[in-house]
Amino acid sequence: MSGEGMRPLTEREAAVLARMAEALPAGHPARAEVATAMVSGTCGCGLCPTIDLSPAEGRDDGPREVLMSSHETGTILLFVDGGHLSCLELAPWEDEAVGSFPPPEEITDVRLT
Repeated sequence: MSGEGMRPLTEREAAVLARMAEALPAGHPARAEVATAMVSGTCGCGLCPTIDLSPAEGRDDGPREVLMSSHETGTILLFVDGGHLSCLELAPWEDEAVGSFPPPEEITDVRLT
């Protein structure tokens, strides 16, 4: 990931993050970070819209939780490290560029892996 300084999430990024985070258990600390998350870096592969997330609170060492959903463009993953948002990734199925995350209404079957 490349560090580009902090920036707010785009409207689409924020909507996809919120959709993915809905699959976290009620009361999970990362759910509260959705509204304040910032982008702290992007993937340098040139194929995907993957972003690193920086929550308002510092990250703790702890287990990694991964939420996953399959979409026609690829696999969408939300990484939660030590209870805090870490990364929102779209891993394309093909070696073709995917310019943005899909609309949140197209994201179904989000599951904690």
